[in-house]
Amino acid sequence: MLLLEAPYGQVWNRDYARLFIGHVIKKAADLAEEQGKIVYLGYCTGGKNEFYDEEFKKVVKIGEAKIYRNTIQIQLPESTNHWEYSDSLGGKYRSGSKIKKKTDLRLLVVGED
Repeated sequence: MLLLEAPYGQVWNRDYARLFIGHVIKKAADLAEEQGKIVYLGYCTGGKNEFYDEEFKKVVKIGEAKIYRNTIQIQLPESTNHWEYSDSLGGKYRSGSKIKKKTDLRLLVVGED
């Protein structure tokens, strides 16, 4: 799963969101094809992520991906960094941590089962 963090920047707008989401979906589709597996592209709801909501819904309307809404627990992958920080997940966590709080995610499924 690729988790999109909330955007930073004073000039972030719908045009940037559309271009960014289009680029990320293309990368996810390329990865799905290379790996022969589906790729989950997700973001936590709320905050500046309303731009993601709009663009994900447009993608679903034209049939490029499916959107799911689910509440899950997340485990961070092991990393060479000792700590990872995520605004979306609520702060700083040790590498490889299981995040105990449930997080509301929207997921796009990119690729074929």
